[in-house]
Amino acid sequence: MPETLAQVAPQPTAESQEKIGSSPPPAAPKPPEKSKEEKDPFKSEREEFADKITKLFGEKKFYVDQDEFRTQLADEKRRYLAIVGKRIEEPGQLPAERFFKAPLPQRDLARQEKVDLSFRRQALAHAFLDTFTDFPVSALIEFNNNPDSGPTYAIMATYEAGAGVGFLKDPEDIKKLGEKHAQLAAGSIRELSHHEKEVKPDLAEVLEKRNAYQDYAGFLRSVTDILDKPVNGAGEFYSEDQQPLHEILERRTGIPGFREKALQLVQQLQPVIEGAQQGIHLVHGDLAPNNLFLGDGTKSPELMALDFEYMGISENEVLAAVYDFGNLRARAWNNEAFRTALDRGMIDSYKNEGREEVGRAIVALGILRSHAGLAGFFENYPVEKSSQPDQTERREATEKDIEQAWEIAREIKMRQGMTG
Repeated sequence: MPETLAQVAPQPTAESQEKIGSSPPPAAPKPPEKSKEEKDPFKSEREEFADKITKLFGEKKFYVDQDEFRTQLADEKRRYLAIVGKRIEEPGQLPAERFFKAPLPQRDLARQEKVDLSFRRQALAHAFLDTFTDFPVSALIEFNNNPDSGPTYAIMATYEAGAGVGFLKDPEDIKKLGEKHAQLAAGSIRELSHHEKEVKPDLAEVLEKRNAYQDYAGFLRSVTDILDKPVNGAGEFYSEDQQPLHEILERRTGIPGFREKALQLVQQLQPVIEGAQQGIHLVHGDLAPNNLFLGDGTKSPELMALDFEYMGISENEVLAAVYDFGNLRARAWNNEAFRTALDRGMIDSYKNEGREEVGRAIVALGILRSHAGLAGFFENYPVEKSSQPDQTERREATEKDIEQAWEIAREIKMRQGMTG
C-alpha cells in the first residue's frame, strides 16, 4: 500500500516569559511554516485520491506494482491513472490480468473538468460499443461513472498478441497492417452506423459533436478552413511570409486551381451527403494506427480499436464514416497496400448493398479532407523538424495521395452518366 506523503508540521518552541514589571512581553511567536506538501491543496488531493484508490483496489482484490502506482501519482501532467494489474475474480482461480483506468486530480479546475468529461465519455462509449455493437473493443469488466458512488474508474480485459503484432507503437509497425486488417477496419467503421434505438441521452450528451461530421454545410466549412489555413511551407516552399495551404498543395500536386477544384468536388458530392442526413451514427474520432491492437485471432481478436476520448455522434452516415476512414487512411502513410485495400474494402461494403456511390463518396471525401488536413500540419512544422528525412517522406506520401480523391469520385460521375 502506498505510504502517506503528508508530513506533520513541527510544533513551536515555547518562548521564555518576561518578569512582571519589565518591558512589555514580546509578540506571540508566529506558527512555523507548513511543509510544501501540506500547503499545496493539489498534492493533498492526489494523496486523498491515492487513499481512495488503494481502498478500492482492496475491495476489488486488484494488485498493482506500487512503484508504478506512485510514479503515476507524482506526475503532475498526467491526466489518468492507467495501470495493469492482477485481479482475483473467482475463488480458487488464478488472478486475471486487467487494465485499470481512472481520472487523476488536476491542478487546474478547467483542465479537471475536461479530464472528468473525457473519462465519462470514454467509459460510456466503451460500454455502449461492448454491449450493443460488434465494433472490436476489449471487454469492459466493470466501471463507475458516478462520483457520488465513489471514485470513477474502469476495469478492462487485457489480451495477448499471440502470433499477432500487439500495439502499433512505432511508424515501422504501421507496415504490419495487412489486407485482412483493412477489411476488418472498413467493417468496423460501418459498425458505427445506425444506432437510433440504442443511443440513450446520457451517452449522447457527452459525445463530441464536431461540425465536420454534422452536415454538408459543416463539412464544406471544415474543408474550406483546411485549404485556407496559413502555413509557412516545408522544404523548397518554406517562407517566413505565410501563405494559404491550397497554394502550397497546388504546387505540390500540380493541380491548377486546387482550392476551386477541391470545393467543387465537395459540391459535386452534396446530393450523396445530404441523402445520408438521417439516423444516429457514431464517430471514433481518433481512429489511427497507434490506436489499434493486432491479435492472432486465437488469443485475441485480429483487430481491436482503443481510446474513445474523442468519440462523437452525427446524424449523417457519410460524414461520420468520412471522418474515421480518412483519419485512419492518412495516418497509415507508409503502407500503400493497406491504404489501397482500405479504399477497396469501404467501396465494396457499400457496393454489396447497391450503394457504391456512397462508398466512393466516403473514400473520396475522406482522402481529400484528412490528407489535406495532415499536410497542413506538416507544412507548418519548424524548419529543423520539417527538414528531417522521415518527416519529408511522411509529408510527400500524404500529399501525393490527395489527387486520388478526384479519381475515385470520377467513377461516380461516370456511373451517373451511364444511368442517366
